[in-house]
Amino acid sequence: MFLQKTRRKQPCNYARTQRIAILLSAILLLTAVPWLAFGTKAYAANATGTKKRGKKRVVELVQPFDKTYELEVKGAGKMIADINAKGVGRDLHVSFDLIPFAYIMEYWQPKQTGHTMNTTLKANANGDVSGEVKSDHILYEGTYHLRVWADDGIRLGTNVDVNLHCQNVKIEDASFHADNAIVAGSDISITDKKTHHYMLSGYSDQNDYEDGHGFHVDHAGYVTIKAKTDSNPGNVPYSVTLSRDTDHKKIKVYHPGKKACKDRIKVKPGDYSLSVQVEDKRKLTDRQILYSLYVARYIMVKSVRCDHKSLQLFDLRGYRRANLKATINGSKPAGKWVRFKSAKPSVVSVSQKGVLQAKQPGETVITCYSVENPKVAATCRVMVAKPFLKISADAGSVYEGKNLRLSVSKMPRKQKITWKTTNPTVARVSSSGVVTGMKAGTAKIYAVSRAGIRSGSCTVVVKKKQQTKPDPDPSDPSDPSKPSPQHLSLTVSSAHLSPRGTVTVRANVAGGTFSTHGGIAIKSRSSKTCVIRATASSGEGTVTYCLNGKRVTRHIVIY
Repeated sequence: MFLQKTRRKQPCNYARTQRIAILLSAILLLTAVPWLAFGTKAYAANATGTKKRGKKRVVELVQPFDKTYELEVKGAGKMIADINAKGVGRDLHVSFDLIPFAYIMEYWQPKQTGHTMNTTLKANANGDVSGEVKSDHILYEGTYHLRVWADDGIRLGTNVDVNLHCQNVKIEDASFHADNAIVAGSDISITDKKTHHYMLSGYSDQNDYEDGHGFHVDHAGYVTIKAKTDSNPGNVPYSVTLSRDTDHKKIKVYHPGKKACKDRIKVKPGDYSLSVQVEDKRKLTDRQILYSLYVARYIMVKSVRCDHKSLQLFDLRGYRRANLKATINGSKPAGKWVRFKSAKPSVVSVSQKGVLQAKQPGETVITCYSVENPKVAATCRVMVAKPFLKISADAGSVYEGKNLRLSVSKMPRKQKITWKTTNPTVARVSSSGVVTGMKAGTAKIYAVSRAGIRSGSCTVVVKKKQQTKPDPDPSDPSDPSKPSPQHLSLTVSSAHLSPRGTVTVRANVAGGTFSTHGGIAIKSRSSKTCVIRATASSGEGTVTYCLNGKRVTRHIVIY
């Protein structure tokens, strides 16, 4: 019986155990569902995260975000990251992990980890994140990493845009390559007349407390040395020591400031060194010093001359540039011994080779001065003018079949122009500006340059051809209208006079006098004839012949 009871209860216990297992599995499955849906997470609808009866729960889908970006910096500068993320709904953390590189120097001890800078960009009410993150100091040339991540991930379907770039700084440290290796230090040429910029740094990824620079002197003479502090926020003391390489003798020690230390040293042939170092390394911790050095052979410049005392440029393509050449001490080419400077670079800029570039109309002064002694200088006044074209007349008239000559004044004078007419059926114009009247009417004549500069217009009125009756010839006996000797008359070779032409006037009786009025004058005369010329470009004039108190007048049209 006992065995039978036991056998009867076994199915019952097994079924109960099975039901309990199914129930536990269901509970575990329900609690794990929010986390199995592609890494999603459930959040309560209320701000405090507590559950409330009668309120629906809002499930927000998120995705993990943790990316590292790499930037290869060519030349010294600051690393900048522009970060824009719309609707991510989370704060973004940013970390600059600077990978240091080793200088090939005996005193350099590279570290395993570099300087790290961390910051957080907050999300606004819409869940957007935007901002710019910049490295806290100037970086040397090398490879650097930027890490961006969100603690709880970002909303599903959103992206984070990261734009990495470098803001270059004019520094020559650690930017010299030889066989793909980074070489510390630099050699300075004493003939290139160039100012070199360097940096000392106390940041952990750099630890650059000392620089060494060398220069070579091929023959005895003088060398000019200038040392200046460009930036030193912590006022950290440092020095520049000049020494000779042959005997390691210290020649002079400089302590640069914002005002340049300038010195002229007498040197012998050989190699020399400039050692720049911080007096107390602890004061340079997490700080940087920017300084500049100028080393050049000295030549006594007594005079500077420019090949032009004044120049005129035009705000027109092809006429904006000019070259200014300088000489020193008479006729010696200036080369790198002089510098050029513009008083108004916005009007005219100038390169160190003396190339002028016009920017806008105006006037300025270009100064060419000695590098060693800026007081020794020469100047050139430069004016930038607007180009223009101007026709010789605003209006004119011409008869049908006759010509009217127009001219144009232009600046610059080398401009090539084309003449145009608004009504070619009334008046035609040649390539040289000669207008021919075709039929009665009005037309406007103007000039256009190849660069698109247009002149004002000249209004030309074309008149109908004038019909004139010939004067009777007193010498013709068959002429019934033969006048008596006391009847005066004038005969003209043409009733129209061009500004450069002449007209002959003949009287029928000798012994009188000729006179003119208006825009004409007498060029030559005889007993019965005179030759007249125009004194105006357009208009009219009169010629009068007087004999024994009687006079006769003729009108002459000037075109």
